[in-house]
Amino acid sequence: MFSESLKKLLPEQLQQITESLAYVFPEFALLGLFLILLLGDLIFKNKAKWGLFIILLVGLIGIFALSINQFSFCQCQEVQTSFLGMIQIDSLGVFFKFIFLLSAILTLLIALKTNFWESTHFKNEFFYLLIALVLGLNIMAMSVNLLMIYIAIELVSISSYVLVFFHFNKESSEGSLKYLIFGAVSSAVMLYGMSWIYGFTGSLFINDPDFINHLSQTPTFPLLLALFLTFGGLFFKLAAVPFHIWTPDAYQAAPSPIVAFFSIAPKAAGLVLAFRLYQSITVLSIQEFEFQSIMIIVALATIIVGNFGALSQKNVKRLMAYSSIAHIGFLLIGLVAENELGHNSILFYLLTYILMNFGAFLLIEVLANMIENPSDKYQLAAYTGLGRKYPLLGVLFSIIVLALIGLPPTVGFTAKFFLFTALWDAYQNSSELLLLILFVIGLFNVVVSLFYYLKIPYFMFFKKENSNGQQIQLPSIFQRLLLLGLSLPLILFFIFPQVLTQVWDWVRF
Repeated sequence: MFSESLKKLLPEQLQQITESLAYVFPEFALLGLFLILLLGDLIFKNKAKWGLFIILLVGLIGIFALSINQFSFCQCQEVQTSFLGMIQIDSLGVFFKFIFLLSAILTLLIALKTNFWESTHFKNEFFYLLIALVLGLNIMAMSVNLLMIYIAIELVSISSYVLVFFHFNKESSEGSLKYLIFGAVSSAVMLYGMSWIYGFTGSLFINDPDFINHLSQTPTFPLLLALFLTFGGLFFKLAAVPFHIWTPDAYQAAPSPIVAFFSIAPKAAGLVLAFRLYQSITVLSIQEFEFQSIMIIVALATIIVGNFGALSQKNVKRLMAYSSIAHIGFLLIGLVAENELGHNSILFYLLTYILMNFGAFLLIEVLANMIENPSDKYQLAAYTGLGRKYPLLGVLFSIIVLALIGLPPTVGFTAKFFLFTALWDAYQNSSELLLLILFVIGLFNVVVSLFYYLKIPYFMFFKKENSNGQQIQLPSIFQRLLLLGLSLPLILFFIFPQVLTQVWDWVRF
């Protein structure tokens, strides 16, 4: 049935796969956690929500600790590959796994005592889908094989489509369907691009020297087209132009804790994959230069579309959706700068962006509980006077807004300063006009963001109070402490940025 050569090869490959299991223990722990939750739900059914929550939270914290051990291993050892070279275990991938796990833990915490948690729409399947998402994101962060990349992206995408639908109403159906349609199109585009690259190279391994050598021998135009198509799937996960159209509807339709997770984790996974692919082609000469120009244009378009799209928004979740598009454009600056500071700036920016976005979406959900009319819960106009009524919430939201803009005395200023410094250094070294244009327009768009972000404190503090607004539910002690834990570090890390910049010494690109 099998050829002699295959019979000889199979035992060796099976042994390699068996030896690889030790390197992906956190991922197997996620699978075990999934099975435990599934069994608990089957046994206890509707009574299991709090039990499943505690199991999942403790499990994620435990897996976070396992990843710390894996990170220490990566510091002491050379880069390891597992599963026949399809997965690469390095400090960069493990760092991003920290981001995914931390995002999942914060998602669970901000979901407590919100409309989503207490509504009849909450289903225990939320826990399983969250684990599936984290598992897919972990695989994305470690993948160096085109086929493995595609499978990981599909696992993340399918889980995301279902989570957007978790309000189980017409709006969530529309948002989920739009997300699904654009996801299917981007997956098809990416797979088509990957097939071209495989045809050019005869290899699926992006870190293989033969892969890079064959790329360098490929004619420029078909190579650029194949690369752009392949990056299309990553642009979809990043919500970068032109694959950003699903974002506002999905953000508006999904529950706020889920949106908070979407705003960080899948984008971080898309960034690490984009970096690995981009790193594989930077050894090329003319092709790499021209592809850098394409990436600069994408970053530029993403910043402009995100910021100007947010200007006219009256729904705060749609405003945050366009805001997240703009932030991805800023993060791409670190990629196209192609220097060490640019790469390190991405890590710094992501760590601060976690605090900003989770704090913002927790406040959005807390304020939604204070608004009587369900149709107004996420409207900016409904925030009128709430800052004067509840100064703590108003001040904390103002701190987060300043950080999202990138103004002192918040760490958002430091994060943008590092990115633009890296971009300026890249321009001085190459004198590439597009880099200068990106620098100037990027700074201009920071000013543009003032006009929509400052609407939030303006409505909360300065606009005349609407007499129809009535309090329904004040934030719990836990929510207030969590808000302080997410907001105050934005100022502390501005004063002590070295706390976060230590990561630069730990992560090897």
